Amino acid sequence: MKLHLEPLAIAANVTQAAFCRLDTVLLTFGFLVMQYQQMTDEEDCIASAAIISSLEKHWAAADQDIFITTVIINPFFLTDPFGHHPRFVVAGIIELLGCLYT
Repeated sequence: MKLHLEPLAIAANVTQAAFCRLDTVLLTFGFLVMQYQQMTDEEDCIASAAIISSLEKHWAAADQDIFITTVIINPFFLTDPFGHHPRFVVAGIIELLGCLYT
């Protein structure tokens, strides 16, 4: 039980802080997905799959562009958390920023 609840408790504390920003929320979502994907024991699979499914459902309902943009404009992260995804080349970032601006 501790294994399943501890990442959620950490995420709740981080996202409820007075200084929490949108980039922190997105990185916390990523942290949760990574934590639950690492749970590969047979008894953990059902719970971790349900939590990942819930996270994906909430991410699909969110305004993803604004969250992604806040991470990109953070000078500590830029595009590093997104790896080498083709959407995050210079042209894709300019298009993203332009859509948000309009």
